[in-house]
Amino acid sequence: MTKEENALRAKVCSAVAKLLREERERQVLSMSEVAGRAGISQQMVSYVEREMRVPTIDTLFRLAHALGLNPITLLTKASAPDLGLRSRYRQRWQEKPSPNTQAETSEAVTRDE
Repeated sequence: MTKEENALRAKVCSAVAKLLREERERQVLSMSEVAGRAGISQQMVSYVEREMRVPTIDTLFRLAHALGLNPITLLTKASAPDLGLRSRYRQRWQEKPSPNTQAETSEAVTRDE
C-alpha cells in the first residue's frame, strides 16, 4: 500500500468511527446497548468509536446492523467524494479488471439489495 493509500484508509476508518458514534448518540443508545445488540463487548464499541481499534468487517457489520444501518451505505458515506476514494479505486479497477472480483462484487450487491 502506498503512503497515499494508507492516508486514505486512515481517513475512511476515522469517518466510519465518527458515523457510528453519531448514529448511536442520535438514537440515544448507550455503548452497552449497542454492544448487546451487536453481540460484542462494550469495550470494543468504545475502542472503535475512539479510533483505538479498526473493526474487522464482521464487527463493522455487527455494529452497523445493531444501529439499523446498511454497512455498505456506511462505508460509502465514510468514503465520500471529498476523500476521492470511490473515483480513484473505480479507475484502478477499470484499468485492471479481475473477472472474479467483478462477479463477486455483482453478486454481493445483488444479495444486499
